Amino acid sequence: MPVKFSRQSLFYLSLLNILGMGALGFMIIHFSGKKTITEFLWTGSVWWKQLLYGSVFGLGAGGLGLLLVKRKSMSKFNLLFSELFSKAKPSIFHIGFYSTCAGVGEEILFRGAIQQWIFVWPTAILFVLLHGYLNPKKVMLFIYGLFLILVSAGFGYLYYLYGIWSAITAHILFDVLMFWVIVRLRPDEEGEAS
Repeated sequence: MPVKFSRQSLFYLSLLNILGMGALGFMIIHFSGKKTITEFLWTGSVWWKQLLYGSVFGLGAGGLGLLLVKRKSMSKFNLLFSELFSKAKPSIFHIGFYSTCAGVGEEILFRGAIQQWIFVWPTAILFVLLHGYLNPKKVMLFIYGLFLILVSAGFGYLYYLYGIWSAITAHILFDVLMFWVIVRLRPDEEGEAS
């Protein structure tokens, strides 16, 4: 039986994500000497362009992700995730908090710190691999993982082209959309998502 997350456990995992990954990312950025933390946070396009491009990419990628997960062939995948979060019964506020913590912490670490050493595509593959989506024994999970590599690489290119806030914005919006829908997809007795 899979682990079921409570609201409390998701809250602590989210704090660990933003504080732990964020701090680790900032330490790597600082000690690498390639950029200062100030340069990392404030270089790139003006803030409104970063938010605009990040929003367009995040919502677009989220829309494509929704088309993928709503396919009948993804019902076992959806059941797995809806069961994981069934105990927490997260509201949109909770989902926004979890997604913000993930978007900020993960982007600081992966885009700001790791990507400067191994570049966009290896960082995207590592990101998805560490999330556990590249399991060839679970075909639908693996297909979703391949899709996430493309999305993660998109975050990487947003960072390079516009700045970290575009990647963070895209990540948050993508996570909100996917989390909200996957948590609410409830397979019926016939194995179809409702």
